[in-house]
Amino acid sequence: MKILLCIPIAATLLCGCNHKQKVIAWEDQTPQQHLEHWRSIDESIMLKECTNSLVGFSRVTEAYVDDLSANLKDWQGHVTADYVNHFGGIDRTNLWYRFRSDAGELRAFDDYELRIKTDQQTMEAHWKQIANGEK
Repeated sequence: MKILLCIPIAATLLCGCNHKQKVIAWEDQTPQQHLEHWRSIDESIMLKECTNSLVGFSRVTEAYVDDLSANLKDWQGHVTADYVNHFGGIDRTNLWYRFRSDAGELRAFDDYELRIKTDQQTMEAHWKQIANGEK
C-alpha cells in the first residue's frame, strides 16, 4: 500500500510541477495583460473599498462588477451590504463603484452620481405608490 501511494507522489515531483513561472515587469506587459490582471482583482478591490467607506459594515450580500469593456473608465461595480445602524439594528444599502488606474494600480471609488440618481428614482416610485393608494 505504501508503494502505491509513493508512485503518484514521485511522478508529480518528476513532472516539473515545481517550476517557477516567469514574472513580467509591469512596463513590459501589454494593455491586454493589464486588463486581465485588473479583471482578476477588481471585485476584491471594490469589496475592500466597501469595508472602508461604509460605517458599521457587517457583511456583503451581493457583489457584481461589469468589467467587459476594454476601457477601464466604463467599468462599474455594485455592492449590496448590511451595516449596523446608529440604533444598533441591521440595515441594508446599495453602493455603486467606478474604477480607475493610478500609476498601474487599480482603484475603486464610490459613484455618488449613480447612487443619488438611483435613490431619487426609488423615492419617486415610493411617492407614486403612496399617491396611488398602493401603500
